[in-house]
Amino acid sequence: MSNSNTDQPSSPLIEWGLWFQWVLATTLGWILGLLFFGEIGIGVVVGLTQWWVLRGIIPERANWWIWASTTGWLISWLMFATGILPQPESGLNDGLIAGAAVGAIIGMAQWLFVFRNLFDLSIWWIPISVAGWSVALSGVLGWTVTGTVVGAVTGFMIDWFVRHADDDEV
Repeated sequence: MSNSNTDQPSSPLIEWGLWFQWVLATTLGWILGLLFFGEIGIGVVVGLTQWWVLRGIIPERANWWIWASTTGWLISWLMFATGILPQPESGLNDGLIAGAAVGAIIGMAQWLFVFRNLFDLSIWWIPISVAGWSVALSGVLGWTVTGTVVGAVTGFMIDWFVRHADDDEV
């Protein structure tokens, strides 16, 4: 008598290749955006580098990703520039508040423009973005790894979307 659980190959909990691509794209986008365009240019460069990964997963919606990321980042940047949001480097609480706001703004833009009609439970993209940006902007792990932290956290959700999508959604 055989156990049906051992007869079928099990799939890994996460597709590490996709996750790593997402983390790398987000990290490079953050660094290149900051180096070449300053804080204001991060959104478009991260959007472009993440688009490179998404174009193979959701080709019909990937171009909207650049627009959504840029829009979300510019709104967030303006909120920092006008003093509506506290500067993350002011302390842990200010970093968490700023991160939550940035994550909500960018996550909502990306959800509205890209994920909303593509994946079941895609609304979860917003709180995952809030979590990633909150940790990243808290300063606990250092400012140089902001893109890596955001990419690592949100990369798990990208992988989850792909693994749990219906065939007609992707």
